[in-house]
Amino acid sequence: MLEQTLEPASLDGQIIDSARTGDVESLRGLLDEHPDKLHLKVPPYEMSLLFPAAQSGSIDAVDLTPLHLAAAYGHAEVVRVLPDAGANPRIRDTKHDGDAFGWAEHFKKPEIVQLLKDRTAI
Repeated sequence: MLEQTLEPASLDGQIIDSARTGDVESLRGLLDEHPDKLHLKVPPYEMSLLFPAAQSGSIDAVDLTPLHLAAAYGHAEVVRVLPDAGANPRIRDTKHDGDAFGWAEHFKKPEIVQLLKDRTAI
């Protein structure tokens, strides 16, 4: 995964970057001020920065949430905070039809899969 930081010019960019980098304090503050952004979708521009293959055109635009990103990158504290704030871990992305559990499994984060199970009573 790409280790470069997104340019957090927009509110959405700041939320996405906080989830992707595991900056739980910034994420909490942003979501406290803007709870309507809890399930925002990552636009294609940000996707090209998050996943290098998107830059070459091999990944189409995909809608996913901050929880998908936190799960994929293995940020346990963010994965704890988002469902507590009301994030739905069962929202599916538009390309792979994967939820946060599936993203954690795909990126080999078994501790995140278990954390999601523990936090969401499935």
